[in-house]
Amino acid sequence: MKKHEKHFFFISGSTKKRPWSHSENVALAKAFAESLEKKENVTAMQIKKAKQEHPELIPRSDANIRTKVNNLIKGKEKNFTKKCNNC
Repeated sequence: MKKHEKHFFFISGSTKKRPWSHSENVALAKAFAESLEKKENVTAMQIKKAKQEHPELIPRSDANIRTKVNNLIKGKEKNFTKKCNNC
């Protein structure tokens, strides 16, 4: 098997990446402002509470939210402040 062919078997067509909307970014910034400031990982209870307070986050899975917050903490989301004006 060639090097580039092996990745074909691991691609799943069941889900697509969906970009985060402006309203989702704002809700995420408001819900997890303290965790982002302290650079702490979020818990399942915090995510559940955030989904109750911010309905924009309901379509996102807990894993999506946790990953997004972790990426923000690690500095992998460089344009977040541009995307999230007036947070």
